[in-house]
Amino acid sequence: MYCLLQAVQVMTKICAESERSLDYYGLFKQIMKRAPVPMSPLESLASSAVRTAHKVKLMFTCSILHDALGAYARNIVVPSA
Repeated sequence: MYCLLQAVQVMTKICAESERSLDYYGLFKQIMKRAPVPMSPLESLASSAVRTAHKVKLMFTCSILHDALGAYARNIVVPSA
């Protein structure tokens, strides 16, 4: 059992280091450059949530929005640097 616990602790450290190395806001900006214009209301709301989270330096944001027809906009981003 100890070996399993130790393995999970090592994996946790690896995942944390990996997350720190990613530029989520840079990725978000690249996605926004390719987004269709005009955006759907759902996409606009989700991207606004990510921008706001970045401005107030939130460590994490997850926006998953569904409309009545089942379409969705999703952004999962922004650990602040």
